[in-house]
Amino acid sequence: MAALLVSARAAASPATFVVEITPEVESVVDSRFTRRLVQLELSELEVPPSPTVRNQPTALFFRVVRLDESTLRVELWERGNFYGARSISTLTGKAQLHARRIALAAAELARRLRRDRLAEAARLRRQARAAASAASSEALRSKTPRLVVAPSFGASLVGPDDLWLAGPSLSASVHAGAAYIDLGASWWTGRTRADAARSWVQWSELSLAPGASLELSPALGLDAGLVAAAAMVRLGRVQTVDAIANQKETYSARLAARAALTLSLSPSTSLALAPEAGAVLRHVPVTLLDGTSKRYGGLWLGVGFAAQIEP
Repeated sequence: MAALLVSARAAASPATFVVEITPEVESVVDSRFTRRLVQLELSELEVPPSPTVRNQPTALFFRVVRLDESTLRVELWERGNFYGARSISTLTGKAQLHARRIALAAAELARRLRRDRLAEAARLRRQARAAASAASSEALRSKTPRLVVAPSFGASLVGPDDLWLAGPSLSASVHAGAAYIDLGASWWTGRTRADAARSWVQWSELSLAPGASLELSPALGLDAGLVAAAAMVRLGRVQTVDAIANQKETYSARLAARAALTLSLSPSTSLALAPEAGAVLRHVPVTLLDGTSKRYGGLWLGVGFAAQIEP
């Protein structure tokens, strides 16, 4: 078995290759003439290295073997990887013609490898450009202020034994990077909890909630912030509110911490589950129908379920 290491003198980047001719083949071809023809065929052909492997120049290995009495096989290998083969017939022609066919088969295999590697390199460049474009778009999107509208439904306990409340809310928030600020309005109704003659309650509020967003995964996020709210409160079945006879309405305020776990459904839509805990800052003093005095307020525990929509 004989082999020869040859460097094809390509203008751009010479390709190093080895031609191995087995003893069975040497009986039907001129080994030296065959290698010379392979070198001539590859002298103008540049085969780039694999685009997925760095710092490894092209090193082609051609192996010529005899399959049977009338067929030779030219195989192309590089660094232990097989890149195809061509079969040639020895039924017609002499040794020089066989050598010529071997050289043409080797050149065809090398050209096919060149095409495949150029196509793979182009595909990787397209992927890199697409990834860079997506990253640039995402970076620009994260820096550009975005408006998010969130209709929701929530429930809360006050006291937590004083009142229960439930109802819809609507908020609009402006997001700039990870930070956001949210302006919301809520319309909740409920009842007192511990009174013998349970009174109905209406709680309408405006809230301001600054916070920040954290991405946990491509689909999951976490929003955390504070909620400051001012509320109008209306109660039924009471004698006085704020020690004023026949008064039904008063005001209150609360402060709470809120954390929302968000699930992204699309680039512009997500769902959020938002528990919150805080305190009512102004208690509501009332006199019930039986003359009992109460002060509604204290601990605030709530949870909301929202759909977040980016117009």
